[in-house]
Amino acid sequence: MNSIREGWLSLGNRLGPSFEKVVPDIFICSQCKQPITYGTKRYKSKITSDAINLCHTCFQSIPHIIQTNYFVLDNLIDDQVIFHDWFMCDECEQYPICGTRFSHREQEYDLCESMCILL
Repeated sequence: MNSIREGWLSLGNRLGPSFEKVVPDIFICSQCKQPITYGTKRYKSKITSDAINLCHTCFQSIPHIIQTNYFVLDNLIDDQVIFHDWFMCDECEQYPICGTRFSHREQEYDLCESMCILL
């Protein structure tokens, strides 16, 4: 159910059923199980297929050599969602990419956060 007048198209309609699950309400640290509040950095694993998120305290407790295996994300999504309107996820074809967008440095290849977890 939505509150859009007939004949109008919203961003939520373009995302379809994935709209509700694109950006979680809050992230939980995979190590200490505490919420990672918006406005504080979170650290996401580059090499595991699991949804591993660490808070700043837990990230600082791991060896520096392992820290290079994590993306540093600002975690700024508050009550507004970031839409990358000109980018489509090359795996799940979500358009536009909603939330964090991962982009290849040398190729035109973009992923949404959900697909980045799976690769």
